[in-house]
Amino acid sequence: MHETDRREFIKKLAAGALSAPLAARQLLQSAPSPAAPSRIKKGDMYFRKLGRTELLVSEISLGGSPIPERPVLFQSIERGINYIDTSHTYMNGNSERGIGEALKEFGRDKIHVATKFHLRRSWSRETIVDTVESSLKRLQTDYIDVLCIHGASDPELLTDERVLEAFERLRKEGKYRFRGLSCHSNHENIVEKAVSCGVYDMILLGYNVFDIKESDEEIEVYDDYLQACGLSRMISSAKEKNVGIIAMKTLKVGGRRQKLEKYEDGTASSYQAMLKWALSNPDISSVATEMMNFRELEEDLAVVGML
Repeated sequence: MHETDRREFIKKLAAGALSAPLAARQLLQSAPSPAAPSRIKKGDMYFRKLGRTELLVSEISLGGSPIPERPVLFQSIERGINYIDTSHTYMNGNSERGIGEALKEFGRDKIHVATKFHLRRSWSRETIVDTVESSLKRLQTDYIDVLCIHGASDPELLTDERVLEAFERLRKEGKYRFRGLSCHSNHENIVEKAVSCGVYDMILLGYNVFDIKESDEEIEVYDDYLQACGLSRMISSAKEKNVGIIAMKTLKVGGRRQKLEKYEDGTASSYQAMLKWALSNPDISSVATEMMNFRELEEDLAVVGML
């Protein structure tokens, strides 16, 4: 594919693909005007919109690496958690299998599922499609709510023709609703490319009180670490284009950079203070956490009532 053809392909995918006829399930939705997420309460849970997807996602969501045991998983859904993030590699596919059991138990419309494919080794358009097809089988569903690139680190791959062609083929077949990516490194370049190209609807972003860059310098603690490290600017650029942000690795252990004193009032643990810090940002739609037992589930859910 010539460079001019590739640019035209990207332009059409970003601007015109969503105008295609809707599938029977009406999986594709038109993008609304950009707006800051607002909290919507249903039962004891609060929900926020995930960017232009218009999905209402629970403020506390569930990371699938690893997925909790069935009793904890099911109770988390019963308590209002409706967004679960996973990947085809998590727990050798058993994370997706466990989520598939939850989809059968609670119904497909009760849970929004995001899963991911890797771009590594000898990947191709065909391997992407095959990976997604296998994920659908393990999830026991015919569509994924958000299909993501796993751990995007090279911005050029976000608009690689093989990636875009795989996304387009799967979209036409109704295999997913929205596009996204997770970002573990090279944050600034990845977010800039993901936002500017217009192809991606959401970003799963490392967002925590610890440094996102390795450094041999003495650790400095900030009143506003997001501003100091540049994450605030990245998130603002995403908001301008109505690209949703879900925070991940919020409870990561490492060298602390953010002062948490004002978030510790009324909390029972430092982890709750970290969650409060992340959710205090109205431009974050949800915080994905790992809840391996009932105590951790209760601790995370309690934060929603503290905001």
